[in-house]
Amino acid sequence: MKPVKITVDMAMLVFIVLSLLRWDGDPTFHITVGSIFSILFIVHFILNFRPFIKMAEKFGKLKIQIKLQYIVDVLLILIWTIVFAAGIIAAFNYLSTGSFSHGLGRLHGVLGRIGCGFIGIHIIQHIKQILSYFKVKK
Repeated sequence: MKPVKITVDMAMLVFIVLSLLRWDGDPTFHITVGSIFSILFIVHFILNFRPFIKMAEKFGKLKIQIKLQYIVDVLLILIWTIVFAAGIIAAFNYLSTGSFSHGLGRLHGVLGRIGCGFIGIHIIQHIKQILSYFKVKK
């Protein structure tokens, strides 16, 4: 299962970086890579659902470091759910009217950047696990 998880993680990282690229006028590229990132995010959550639920069940007994990881995970889910919803509404608005709804577009952009910051925190929290994926067996 580790190769699947690391592949999904790496693909998510690539697509989130691609989604941050600026475009001139036509947001088709952003919508496409953002949609792919959204699918990968859902797959990531499904692959990590059991550990997430186990952490919730044992939350009171967890060490503070693990509690902080769980809190960051919950914030990532909440932030990206809002980013996805705002992005979908803004994309449909763009496709039907040719312009973005400014409020939702701004919400999508601001929370997307905040979400990227939390992804950075999430990666730092799991750095030992990430590095273990790349250790060479002798």
